[in-house]
Amino acid sequence: MHPPIPYFRMPLLLLKQNLIYGNSSFFERLKVQVQNQPITQEAIAHNLAKAEEQKEYLSQFSFNDKRKKDCSGYIQSFSQNAEQLALGNKSLILKNLKQIYGNNS
Repeated sequence: MHPPIPYFRMPLLLLKQNLIYGNSSFFERLKVQVQNQPITQEAIAHNLAKAEEQKEYLSQFSFNDKRKKDCSGYIQSFSQNAEQLALGNKSLILKNLKQIYGNNS
């Protein structure tokens, strides 16, 4: 049995639900492991902290519309993921968050 993977240490690729490079069976085991492990306050707090971190970065990108848009998207995704984790839901991927919050997510 593998030790649990904290939500905040999951490969970003897992959150996108695509394997770009690497071992597909390991990738599938990670997805199952993450879905089966309990939600912790640490995971919720991490997502909230990452949203705040992105808010700080946002002011640095006032001259770059693409970076501002990317940063705003991260703020929204981390905030929504924290909210869903606090409710006991493991949305985990952007597609699921968009289903919950609408396509403007």
